[in-house]
Amino acid sequence: MQGQQHGYGMVNNQMPGNHNQYGQVAPQPQVIVNLQQPQYEMSPQHPASSSQNSRGHVHAPSGPQEWKNSLCGCFDDLGSCCLTCCCPCVQYGMNHEKVHKDGCCMQGLLFCLLSCCGLSCCIHSALRSNVRQKYNIPEGCSDCCTTCFCSGCAICQEARELKDRG
Repeated sequence: MQGQQHGYGMVNNQMPGNHNQYGQVAPQPQVIVNLQQPQYEMSPQHPASSSQNSRGHVHAPSGPQEWKNSLCGCFDDLGSCCLTCCCPCVQYGMNHEKVHKDGCCMQGLLFCLLSCCGLSCCIHSALRSNVRQKYNIPEGCSDCCTTCFCSGCAICQEARELKDRG
């Protein structure tokens, strides 16, 4: 009795269930596997993301966001902390470059000159406002007060925020 085993329902070396009720071989189901990676597009509907339109402009995420870094978290990033302590005008210029993409040297020099007169908060509050607008962060404490009384901490916080959010 070659090809036939009793008790398992195998006839002519066929697996059980491959035959219909009339003894005919039933068609096998086809499995189709799509090996392409899914394409995801980030859109403003995702609260933690930002997207770019066809011209490359970045849109702020929808809904208010919070600062990812605290104002007093300077030691979370020792590089930006040390740079801000030793030469805040350089860190300010680098932050300005990341937001506006128009050069950091002139802005750093302007910050340095205004610092000598105690007026650096005038331009720094504008930059801080731009960072908040870019990431849709609501104004908690006044930008002017933060930049006047906690300038170093504010510059460091902005540097960490720009680094973390890209």
